[in-house]
Amino acid sequence: MEVMIISAQNLKNVKHIHKMRPYAEVYVERHVHVARTAVDDRGDTDPTWNEVVTVKFHDGLPESDVMAALNVDIYARGRVRDKLVGSARVLLCDALKGGDPADNPIQCTTVRVWRESGRPQGMVHLWVPPTGRFLMRRESLSFSIKEEVGPEEEMVVASSPEEEEETVAPPEDKAVAGGGAIPSPSMASHADHTHTHDHDHDHDHTHDHDHDHHHHHHPHGDSDSKSWVGPDGRVYHSHDGLAPHSHEPIYSPGFFNRRAPPLVNRDFNERAFTVGIGGPVGTGKTALMLALCEYLRDKYSLAAVTNDIFTKEDGEFLVKHKALPEERIRAVETGGCPHAAIREDISINLGPLEELSNLFKADILLCESGGDNLAANFSRELADYIIYIIDVSGGDKIPRKGGPGITQADLLVINKTDLAQAVGADLGVMERDALRMRDGGPFVFAQVKHKIGVQEIANHIIQTWESATGKKRH
Repeated sequence: MEVMIISAQNLKNVKHIHKMRPYAEVYVERHVHVARTAVDDRGDTDPTWNEVVTVKFHDGLPESDVMAALNVDIYARGRVRDKLVGSARVLLCDALKGGDPADNPIQCTTVRVWRESGRPQGMVHLWVPPTGRFLMRRESLSFSIKEEVGPEEEMVVASSPEEEEETVAPPEDKAVAGGGAIPSPSMASHADHTHTHDHDHDHDHTHDHDHDHHHHHHPHGDSDSKSWVGPDGRVYHSHDGLAPHSHEPIYSPGFFNRRAPPLVNRDFNERAFTVGIGGPVGTGKTALMLALCEYLRDKYSLAAVTNDIFTKEDGEFLVKHKALPEERIRAVETGGCPHAAIREDISINLGPLEELSNLFKADILLCESGGDNLAANFSRELADYIIYIIDVSGGDKIPRKGGPGITQADLLVINKTDLAQAVGADLGVMERDALRMRDGGPFVFAQVKHKIGVQEIANHIIQTWESATGKKRH
Protein backbone atom coordinates (compact mmCIF):
# COMPACT_ATOMS: atom_id res chain seq x y z
CA MET A 1 0.00 0.00 0.00
CA GLU A 2 1.27 3.47 -0.87
CA VAL A 3 0.60 6.41 1.44
CA MET A 4 1.59 10.03 1.01
CA ILE A 5 2.68 11.64 4.28
CA ILE A 6 2.03 15.30 3.62
CA SER A 7 2.62 17.31 6.76
CA ALA A 8 1.82 17.84 10.42
CA GLN A 9 0.71 20.87 12.39
CA ASN A 10 0.99 22.19 15.95
CA LEU A 11 3.13 19.36 17.28
CA LYS A 12 4.62 19.37 20.77
CA ASN A 13 8.22 20.63 20.74
CA VAL A 14 9.96 17.84 22.62
CA LYS A 15 13.31 19.61 22.15
CA HIS A 16 12.01 22.56 24.20
CA ILE A 17 14.83 25.01 23.41
CA HIS A 18 16.04 23.94 19.97
CA LYS A 19 14.01 23.50 16.83
CA MET A 20 12.85 19.99 16.06
CA ARG A 21 13.90 18.03 12.99
CA PRO A 22 10.90 15.71 12.61
CA TYR A 23 10.46 12.59 10.56
CA ALA A 24 7.68 9.98 10.46
CA GLU A 25 7.67 6.21 10.71
CA VAL A 26 4.70 4.55 9.03
CA TYR A 27 3.59 0.97 9.54
CA VAL A 28 0.68 -1.41 9.92
CA GLU A 29 2.57 -4.32 11.47
CA ARG A 30 5.78 -3.00 13.01
CA HIS A 31 7.37 -6.44 13.12
CA VAL A 32 6.74 -6.85 9.37
CA HIS A 33 7.76 -3.52 7.86
CA VAL A 34 8.34 0.10 8.89
CA ALA A 35 8.60 2.87 6.29
CA ARG A 36 10.30 6.17 7.11
CA THR A 37 10.14 9.66 5.63
CA ALA A 38 13.07 12.01 5.27
CA VAL A 39 13.90 14.43 8.08
CA ASP A 40 12.43 17.92 7.74
CA ASP A 41 15.27 20.16 8.95
CA ARG A 42 13.19 23.34 8.88
CA GLY A 43 9.67 22.31 9.82
CA ASP A 44 10.01 22.34 13.62
CA THR A 45 6.46 21.89 15.01
CA ASP A 46 4.87 22.24 11.54
CA PRO A 47 6.86 19.85 9.35
CA THR A 48 6.17 19.19 5.68
CA TRP A 49 7.30 15.98 3.99
CA ASN A 50 5.13 15.47 0.88
CA GLU A 51 6.65 12.02 0.61
CA VAL A 52 5.18 8.78 -0.70
CA VAL A 53 6.05 5.69 1.34
CA THR A 54 5.23 2.04 0.74
CA VAL A 55 3.72 0.19 3.68
CA LYS A 56 3.80 -3.62 3.68
CA PHE A 57 1.63 -5.99 5.69
CA HIS A 58 0.27 -9.52 5.45
CA ASP A 59 -2.20 -10.27 2.67
CA GLY A 60 -5.79 -10.35 3.83
CA LEU A 61 -5.07 -8.43 7.05
CA PRO A 62 -7.77 -5.75 6.51
CA GLU A 63 -10.39 -8.47 6.02
CA SER A 64 -9.25 -10.71 8.90
CA ASP A 65 -8.56 -8.04 11.53
CA VAL A 66 -11.10 -5.24 11.86
CA MET A 67 -8.81 -3.38 14.28
CA ALA A 68 -5.75 -3.38 12.00
CA ALA A 69 -4.56 0.20 11.61
CA LEU A 70 -2.16 2.45 9.76
CA ASN A 71 0.16 3.98 12.36
CA VAL A 72 2.24 7.13 12.01
CA ASP A 73 4.86 7.74 14.71
CA ILE A 74 6.53 11.15 14.53
CA TYR A 75 10.05 11.48 15.96
CA ALA A 76 12.43 14.39 16.50
CA ARG A 77 15.94 13.60 15.27
CA GLY A 78 18.52 13.98 18.05
CA ARG A 79 22.28 13.76 18.36
CA VAL A 80 22.20 10.93 20.87
CA ARG A 81 18.73 9.48 20.40
CA ASP A 82 15.53 10.31 18.57
CA LYS A 83 12.58 11.31 20.73
CA LEU A 84 8.95 10.40 20.10
CA VAL A 85 6.81 13.48 19.46
CA GLY A 86 3.48 11.73 19.08
CA SER A 87 1.54 9.08 17.22
CA ALA A 88 -1.50 8.94 14.98
CA ARG A 89 -3.63 5.95 14.08
CA VAL A 90 -6.31 5.34 11.47
CA LEU A 91 -8.08 2.01 10.97
CA LEU A 92 -7.33 0.29 7.67
CA CYS A 93 -11.04 -0.20 7.09
CA ASP A 94 -11.33 3.60 7.12
CA ALA A 95 -8.13 4.25 5.18
CA LEU A 96 -8.72 1.75 2.37
CA LYS A 97 -12.05 3.01 1.11
CA GLY A 98 -13.55 1.25 -1.86
CA GLY A 99 -14.21 3.05 -5.12
CA ASP A 100 -14.18 2.87 -8.88
CA PRO A 101 -10.62 3.54 -10.12
CA ALA A 102 -12.13 5.36 -13.09
CA ASP A 103 -13.40 8.02 -10.70
CA ASN A 104 -9.89 8.51 -9.31
CA PRO A 105 -11.20 9.08 -5.76
CA ILE A 106 -8.09 10.21 -3.86
CA GLN A 107 -8.92 10.83 -0.20
CA CYS A 108 -7.32 13.26 2.23
CA THR A 109 -7.20 12.12 5.84
CA THR A 110 -6.45 14.35 8.80
CA VAL A 111 -5.66 12.47 12.01
CA ARG A 112 -5.13 13.66 15.57
CA VAL A 113 -1.62 13.19 17.00
CA TRP A 114 -1.40 11.84 20.54
CA ARG A 115 1.56 12.51 22.82
CA GLU A 116 3.14 9.83 25.04
CA SER A 117 1.29 11.31 28.01
CA GLY A 118 -2.02 10.43 26.35
CA ARG A 119 -2.87 14.05 25.58
CA PRO A 120 -3.81 15.14 22.06
CA GLN A 121 -1.65 17.78 20.39
CA GLY A 122 -1.31 18.38 16.68
CA MET A 123 -2.61 16.87 13.47
CA VAL A 124 -1.01 14.88 10.66
CA HIS A 125 -2.25 15.02 7.06
CA LEU A 126 -2.14 11.97 4.77
CA TRP A 127 -3.19 11.01 1.26
CA VAL A 128 -4.58 7.48 1.30
CA PRO A 129 -5.86 6.31 -2.09
CA PRO A 130 -8.99 4.13 -1.80
CA THR A 131 -7.32 1.17 -3.50
CA GLY A 132 -4.02 1.61 -1.70
CA ARG A 133 -2.27 2.56 -4.96
CA PHE A 134 -1.85 5.94 -6.63
CA LEU A 135 -4.07 6.28 -9.68
CA MET A 136 -2.47 9.42 -11.10
CA ARG A 137 0.91 10.99 -11.60
CA ARG A 138 2.14 11.99 -8.16
CA GLU A 139 3.48 15.35 -9.25
CA SER A 140 -0.08 16.40 -10.09
CA LEU A 141 -1.01 16.37 -6.39
CA SER A 142 -1.25 19.76 -4.73
CA PHE A 143 -1.82 20.77 -1.16
CA SER A 144 -2.52 23.99 0.69
CA ILE A 145 -3.55 24.95 4.19
CA LYS A 146 -5.99 27.69 5.07
CA GLU A 147 -4.41 29.86 7.72
CA GLU A 148 -7.72 31.28 8.88
CA VAL A 149 -11.26 29.99 8.85
CA GLY A 150 -14.00 32.59 8.87
CA PRO A 151 -16.79 32.54 11.45
CA GLU A 152 -19.24 31.41 8.81
CA GLU A 153 -18.95 28.32 6.62
CA GLU A 154 -20.55 28.48 3.19
CA MET A 155 -23.04 25.66 2.81
CA VAL A 156 -24.47 24.01 -0.31
CA VAL A 157 -27.94 22.50 -0.52
CA ALA A 158 -28.19 19.45 -2.78
CA SER A 159 -30.20 20.01 -5.93
CA SER A 160 -32.37 16.91 -5.62
CA PRO A 161 -35.15 16.70 -3.00
CA GLU A 162 -33.69 13.47 -1.67
CA GLU A 163 -30.41 15.16 -0.76
CA GLU A 164 -31.48 17.49 2.00
CA GLU A 165 -28.28 17.55 4.06
CA GLU A 166 -26.16 20.69 4.11
CA THR A 167 -22.63 20.26 2.79
CA VAL A 168 -19.46 22.28 2.92
CA ALA A 169 -18.75 23.97 -0.38
CA PRO A 170 -15.32 22.88 -1.66
CA PRO A 171 -12.69 25.61 -2.05
CA GLU A 172 -11.32 26.41 -5.46
CA ASP A 173 -8.20 24.29 -5.01
CA LYS A 174 -6.06 23.18 -7.90
CA ALA A 175 -7.91 20.65 -10.03
CA VAL A 176 -6.37 17.25 -10.64
CA ALA A 177 -6.35 15.09 -13.71
CA GLY A 178 -9.66 13.36 -14.18
CA GLY A 179 -11.73 16.20 -12.68
CA GLY A 180 -12.53 17.32 -9.15
CA ALA A 181 -10.55 19.31 -6.63
CA ILE A 182 -8.35 17.97 -3.89
CA PRO A 183 -9.85 18.96 -0.53
CA SER A 184 -7.63 20.82 1.89
CA PRO A 185 -7.00 19.51 5.41
CA SER A 186 -9.17 22.29 6.77
CA MET A 187 -12.05 20.60 4.97
CA ALA A 188 -10.98 17.17 6.17
CA SER A 189 -11.08 18.34 9.76
CA HIS A 190 -14.82 18.84 9.35
CA ALA A 191 -15.34 15.36 7.94
CA ASP A 192 -16.92 14.01 11.11
CA HIS A 193 -19.56 16.74 11.15
CA THR A 194 -20.47 17.29 7.51
CA HIS A 195 -21.21 15.27 4.41
CA THR A 196 -19.83 16.12 0.98
CA HIS A 197 -21.29 15.24 -2.40
CA ASP A 198 -19.31 14.72 -5.59
CA HIS A 199 -20.22 16.99 -8.49
CA ASP A 200 -19.08 16.65 -12.08
CA HIS A 201 -17.12 19.59 -13.46
CA ASP A 202 -16.52 20.74 -17.02
CA HIS A 203 -13.03 21.78 -18.01
CA ASP A 204 -13.97 25.39 -17.27
CA HIS A 205 -15.01 24.30 -13.73
CA THR A 206 -18.69 25.15 -14.20
CA HIS A 207 -21.35 23.01 -12.52
CA ASP A 208 -23.75 20.91 -14.54
CA HIS A 209 -26.49 21.88 -12.08
CA ASP A 210 -27.31 25.11 -10.35
CA HIS A 211 -27.25 25.16 -6.56
CA ASP A 212 -28.61 27.59 -4.04
CA HIS A 213 -26.03 28.85 -1.57
CA HIS A 214 -26.80 29.53 2.05
CA HIS A 215 -24.78 30.60 5.04
CA HIS A 216 -24.73 28.59 8.22
CA HIS A 217 -24.88 30.86 11.26
CA HIS A 218 -23.89 30.05 14.82
CA PRO A 219 -25.60 32.04 17.55
CA HIS A 220 -23.39 34.34 19.57
CA GLY A 221 -24.20 36.41 22.57
CA ASP A 222 -27.54 34.73 23.24
CA SER A 223 -28.63 35.81 26.69
CA ASP A 224 -30.19 32.39 27.29
CA SER A 225 -27.08 30.48 26.24
CA LYS A 226 -25.11 28.65 28.91
CA SER A 227 -22.07 28.13 26.67
CA TRP A 228 -19.27 30.53 25.81
CA VAL A 229 -15.83 30.53 24.24
CA GLY A 230 -13.01 30.87 26.75
CA PRO A 231 -9.68 32.67 26.24
CA ASP A 232 -8.07 29.35 25.27
CA GLY A 233 -10.53 28.91 22.39
CA ARG A 234 -12.45 26.06 24.03
CA VAL A 235 -16.22 26.08 24.45
CA TYR A 236 -17.16 26.16 28.13
CA HIS A 237 -20.48 25.64 29.84
CA SER A 238 -21.85 25.40 33.37
CA HIS A 239 -24.77 23.38 34.64
CA ASP A 240 -26.18 21.67 37.70
CA GLY A 241 -24.01 23.71 40.06
CA LEU A 242 -20.75 22.50 38.52
CA ALA A 243 -17.88 24.88 37.86
CA PRO A 244 -17.47 26.05 34.23
CA HIS A 245 -15.81 23.32 32.17
CA SER A 246 -15.23 22.22 28.59
CA HIS A 247 -15.68 18.80 27.04
CA GLU A 248 -12.55 17.73 25.21
CA PRO A 249 -13.17 16.24 21.76
CA ILE A 250 -12.01 12.64 21.46
CA TYR A 251 -10.36 11.72 18.16
CA SER A 252 -9.19 8.20 18.93
CA PRO A 253 -10.14 5.18 21.04
CA GLY A 254 -6.92 5.88 22.95
CA PHE A 255 -3.90 3.76 23.80
CA PHE A 256 -3.16 1.94 27.05
CA ASN A 257 0.59 2.54 26.83
CA ARG A 258 0.03 6.27 26.32
CA ARG A 259 -2.51 6.82 29.07
CA ALA A 260 -1.94 9.66 31.52
CA PRO A 261 0.43 8.49 34.27
CA PRO A 262 -0.36 8.91 37.99
CA LEU A 263 0.71 12.22 39.48
CA VAL A 264 4.32 12.42 40.61
CA ASN A 265 5.08 13.43 44.22
CA ARG A 266 1.46 13.25 45.32
CA ASP A 267 0.96 13.82 49.05
CA PHE A 268 -0.91 10.76 50.36
CA ASN A 269 -1.08 12.33 53.81
CA GLU A 270 -3.37 15.00 52.40
CA ARG A 271 -5.58 12.46 50.63
CA ALA A 272 -5.10 8.71 50.73
CA PHE A 273 -4.45 6.54 47.68
CA THR A 274 -7.65 6.80 45.63
CA VAL A 275 -9.16 4.12 43.40
CA GLY A 276 -11.64 5.34 40.78
CA ILE A 277 -14.27 2.85 39.59
CA GLY A 278 -16.18 3.79 36.44
CA GLY A 279 -18.31 2.16 33.78
CA PRO A 280 -21.71 2.21 32.09
CA VAL A 281 -24.97 1.98 34.02
CA GLY A 282 -25.73 -1.46 35.47
CA THR A 283 -22.36 -3.11 34.87
CA GLY A 284 -21.68 -3.77 38.57
CA LYS A 285 -19.76 -0.75 39.86
CA THR A 286 -21.55 -0.64 43.21
CA ALA A 287 -21.37 -4.43 43.56
CA LEU A 288 -17.60 -4.17 43.02
CA MET A 289 -17.39 -1.41 45.64
CA LEU A 290 -19.17 -3.71 48.11
CA ALA A 291 -16.99 -6.72 47.25
CA LEU A 292 -13.75 -4.74 47.58
CA CYS A 293 -14.83 -3.28 50.92
CA GLU A 294 -15.63 -6.76 52.23
CA TYR A 295 -12.32 -8.15 50.97
CA LEU A 296 -10.02 -5.33 52.17
CA ARG A 297 -11.70 -3.79 55.23
CA ASP A 298 -10.18 -6.14 57.83
CA LYS A 299 -6.60 -5.30 56.81
CA TYR A 300 -6.81 -1.72 55.56
CA SER A 301 -8.48 1.49 56.65
CA LEU A 302 -11.05 2.20 53.92
CA ALA A 303 -13.58 4.89 53.05
CA ALA A 304 -15.91 5.20 50.07
CA VAL A 305 -17.58 7.91 47.99
CA THR A 306 -20.37 7.11 45.53
CA ASN A 307 -21.77 9.28 42.74
CA ASP A 308 -25.36 9.34 41.49
CA ILE A 309 -26.97 11.98 39.32
CA PHE A 310 -30.09 12.78 41.36
CA THR A 311 -30.17 10.26 44.23
CA LYS A 312 -27.95 8.71 46.91
CA GLU A 313 -28.97 5.20 45.90
CA ASP A 314 -25.49 3.67 45.62
CA GLY A 315 -24.29 5.08 48.93
CA GLU A 316 -27.43 3.81 50.64
CA PHE A 317 -26.81 0.37 49.08
CA LEU A 318 -23.34 0.21 50.66
CA VAL A 319 -24.73 1.30 54.03
CA LYS A 320 -27.59 -1.23 53.85
CA HIS A 321 -25.18 -4.09 53.10
CA LYS A 322 -22.73 -2.93 55.79
CA ALA A 323 -19.84 -2.56 53.36
CA LEU A 324 -18.24 -0.14 55.85
CA PRO A 325 -19.44 1.72 58.92
CA GLU A 326 -21.94 4.34 57.76
CA GLU A 327 -19.70 7.25 58.78
CA ARG A 328 -17.05 6.06 56.30
CA ILE A 329 -19.42 6.35 53.32
CA ARG A 330 -20.38 9.54 51.49
CA ALA A 331 -23.00 9.73 48.74
CA VAL A 332 -22.62 12.59 46.24
CA GLU A 333 -25.41 13.82 43.95
CA THR A 334 -23.55 15.12 40.91
CA GLY A 335 -26.47 16.35 38.80
CA GLY A 336 -26.13 16.21 35.00
CA CYS A 337 -23.08 14.71 33.30
CA PRO A 338 -21.57 12.04 35.60
CA HIS A 339 -18.16 12.34 33.93
CA ALA A 340 -17.90 16.04 34.77
CA ALA A 341 -17.60 15.17 38.48
CA ILE A 342 -14.68 12.79 37.88
CA ARG A 343 -12.85 14.70 35.17
CA GLU A 344 -13.74 18.34 34.48
CA ASP A 345 -14.83 19.50 37.96
CA ILE A 346 -13.56 17.01 40.51
CA SER A 347 -14.02 19.34 43.50
CA ILE A 348 -17.41 17.79 44.26
CA ASN A 349 -15.58 14.51 44.99
CA LEU A 350 -12.29 15.86 46.34
CA GLY A 351 -14.01 17.47 49.32
CA PRO A 352 -15.57 14.32 50.81
CA LEU A 353 -12.55 12.19 49.89
CA GLU A 354 -10.13 14.49 51.72
CA GLU A 355 -12.50 14.71 54.68
CA LEU A 356 -12.79 10.92 54.98
CA SER A 357 -9.05 10.48 54.51
CA ASN A 358 -8.25 12.81 57.40
CA LEU A 359 -11.02 11.62 59.71
CA PHE A 360 -10.15 7.93 59.49
CA LYS A 361 -6.46 7.99 58.49
CA ALA A 362 -7.47 5.95 55.46
CA ASP A 363 -5.07 3.70 53.58
CA ILE A 364 -7.28 3.45 50.50
CA LEU A 365 -10.24 5.49 49.26
CA LEU A 366 -12.78 4.07 46.80
CA CYS A 367 -14.62 6.49 44.50
CA GLU A 368 -17.45 5.23 42.30
CA SER A 369 -18.48 7.26 39.26
CA GLY A 370 -22.06 7.58 38.14
CA GLY A 371 -22.91 5.36 35.17
CA ASP A 372 -21.62 6.86 31.93
CA ASN A 373 -20.50 5.95 28.41
CA LEU A 374 -17.27 4.45 27.09
CA ALA A 375 -15.64 7.88 26.77
CA ALA A 376 -15.79 8.57 30.52
CA ASN A 377 -12.56 8.27 32.47
CA PHE A 378 -11.15 9.65 35.71
CA SER A 379 -8.82 12.61 35.92
CA ARG A 380 -5.42 11.72 37.37
CA GLU A 381 -5.96 14.63 39.75
CA LEU A 382 -8.66 12.47 41.35
CA ALA A 383 -7.75 8.80 40.87
CA ASP A 384 -4.36 7.19 41.43
CA TYR A 385 -5.66 3.88 40.10
CA ILE A 386 -8.52 3.57 37.60
CA ILE A 387 -10.79 0.55 37.15
CA TYR A 388 -13.30 0.47 34.32
CA ILE A 389 -16.01 -2.19 34.49
CA ILE A 390 -18.18 -3.46 31.65
CA ASP A 391 -20.35 -6.58 31.49
CA VAL A 392 -21.11 -9.24 28.92
CA SER A 393 -24.83 -8.43 28.74
CA GLY A 394 -23.94 -5.52 26.44
CA GLY A 395 -22.56 -8.02 23.92
CA ASP A 396 -19.07 -9.23 23.05
CA LYS A 397 -18.56 -6.17 20.81
CA ILE A 398 -18.07 -3.77 23.74
CA PRO A 399 -14.28 -4.13 24.24
CA ARG A 400 -13.49 -3.37 20.60
CA LYS A 401 -15.64 -0.24 20.64
CA GLY A 402 -12.80 1.36 22.59
CA GLY A 403 -12.98 4.72 24.30
CA PRO A 404 -10.77 6.07 27.10
CA GLY A 405 -12.60 4.02 29.71
CA ILE A 406 -11.71 0.74 28.04
CA THR A 407 -8.31 1.59 26.59
CA GLN A 408 -6.79 3.82 29.27
CA ALA A 409 -8.06 2.50 32.60
CA ASP A 410 -5.33 0.82 34.63
CA LEU A 411 -7.52 -2.28 34.89
CA LEU A 412 -10.48 -3.39 32.78
CA VAL A 413 -13.04 -5.67 34.45
CA ILE A 414 -15.41 -7.72 32.29
CA ASN A 415 -18.20 -8.63 34.68
CA LYS A 416 -21.14 -11.06 34.68
CA THR A 417 -19.39 -13.74 32.65
CA ASP A 418 -22.02 -16.20 33.90
CA LEU A 419 -24.51 -14.47 31.57
CA ALA A 420 -22.42 -15.00 28.43
CA GLN A 421 -24.31 -18.04 27.19
CA ALA A 422 -27.69 -16.46 27.89
CA VAL A 423 -26.93 -13.36 25.80
CA GLY A 424 -24.84 -15.11 23.15
CA ALA A 425 -21.58 -13.35 24.06
CA ASP A 426 -18.30 -15.05 23.13
CA LEU A 427 -15.78 -14.63 25.96
CA GLY A 428 -12.97 -15.61 23.60
CA VAL A 429 -13.84 -12.67 21.35
CA MET A 430 -13.98 -10.33 24.35
CA GLU A 431 -10.58 -11.53 25.56
CA ARG A 432 -9.03 -11.08 22.10
CA ASP A 433 -10.47 -7.59 21.64
CA ALA A 434 -9.63 -6.47 25.19
CA LEU A 435 -5.98 -7.44 24.71
CA ARG A 436 -5.85 -5.74 21.32
CA MET A 437 -7.55 -2.51 22.36
CA ARG A 438 -5.48 -2.27 25.56
CA ASP A 439 -2.11 -3.09 23.96
CA GLY A 440 -1.91 -6.15 26.21
CA GLY A 441 -2.86 -4.18 29.35
CA PRO A 442 -4.44 -6.11 32.25
CA PHE A 443 -8.08 -7.14 32.39
CA VAL A 444 -10.04 -9.52 34.60
CA PHE A 445 -13.04 -11.72 33.84
CA ALA A 446 -15.31 -11.57 36.88
CA GLN A 447 -18.59 -12.50 38.48
CA VAL A 448 -18.47 -9.87 41.19
CA LYS A 449 -21.80 -10.87 42.73
CA HIS A 450 -20.41 -14.37 43.28
CA LYS A 451 -16.99 -13.04 44.42
CA ILE A 452 -15.26 -14.55 41.38
CA GLY A 453 -12.32 -12.39 40.26
CA VAL A 454 -12.53 -10.04 43.27
CA GLN A 455 -9.28 -11.28 44.82
CA GLU A 456 -7.42 -10.71 41.55
CA ILE A 457 -8.84 -7.18 41.26
CA ALA A 458 -7.85 -6.44 44.87
CA ASN A 459 -4.32 -7.70 44.23
CA HIS A 460 -3.93 -5.27 41.32
CA ILE A 461 -5.00 -2.43 43.63
CA ILE A 462 -2.70 -3.42 46.49
CA GLN A 463 0.32 -3.88 44.22
CA THR A 464 -0.13 -0.36 42.84
CA TRP A 465 -0.80 1.02 46.35
CA GLU A 466 2.48 -0.48 47.58
CA SER A 467 4.41 0.97 44.65
CA ALA A 468 2.84 4.44 44.96
CA THR A 469 2.98 4.87 48.74
CA GLY A 470 6.03 2.80 49.65
CA LYS A 471 3.95 0.93 52.23
CA LYS A 472 3.75 -2.85 52.54
CA ARG A 473 0.58 -4.90 52.34
CA HIS A 474 -0.90 -5.91 55.67
